[in-house]
Amino acid sequence: MKVSIVIPTYNHYDLLHQCLFDIYQKCNSSVQEVVIVNDCSTDEAVQTGIDWWKKSNMLPIRHIKLSHNVMFLRASNIGMQKAEGDVIILL
Repeated sequence: MKVSIVIPTYNHYDLLHQCLFDIYQKCNSSVQEVVIVNDCSTDEAVQTGIDWWKKSNMLPIRHIKLSHNVMFLRASNIGMQKAEGDVIILL
């Protein structure tokens, strides 16, 4: 069974980092992908942090950067549509 975790985010890199760190610590081996949907964040730390996580290869991260803010529900739906796992978990 393949598991995808979808995380919509808008600014607040500290929360995103904590989610990614928790996934890494607790369920790294069972996760096929972590889909981060960046809902047009204005905070540079979000992009910098996502780049760091992708380069670290600690988690299989797919990053979707939206060109304009679509709000939480639509960003969540976009992430779930792009996810490839048999089971999709929305954080």
